Amino acid sequence: MDLGLAGKKAIIVGGARGIGYAIAEVLAREGCELAISARSSDAVKDSVANLKRYDTRVVGGAVDVKKPDAYRKWLEKAVEQLEGCDILIPITSAGGGLGSEKYWEKAFEVDVLGPVRAVDLVLPHMVKRQSGSIVLIATTSAGEAMGGHSLTMP
Repeated sequence: MDLGLAGKKAIIVGGARGIGYAIAEVLAREGCELAISARSSDAVKDSVANLKRYDTRVVGGAVDVKKPDAYRKWLEKAVEQLEGCDILIPITSAGGGLGSEKYWEKAFEVDVLGPVRAVDLVLPHMVKRQSGSIVLIATTSAGEAMGGHSLTMP
């Protein structure tokens, strides 16, 4: 399949596992240069090695989206390593918010502020290149009972 993405530069926050990795694999197969992240450096290392089989530039780094300074620094480094950014896909999620306030705070920090921070940092680079697509992928699990801890009413 040719989606016309060869040579595009994509940053996938959360691109080392699951749906994020599947997206990274499609983009690598299409010839995109990639920067991927995850919290685990081992997951990033393994995913970068696997994605390089598509003969495209792939870089990665471990970063926690809940640590704003480190997260911004990683995003800046990713833009620098790729020499720009055409595609941004922040796909991290903290999962559900049911239970206590700390779960809601974590979900807000990762699911809302994570993408906001990524867009804020990357958007000026896209404007400069006059090229850019931002894909926001969200989950409904923060507001739904997904089999985890839930509150019961008497």
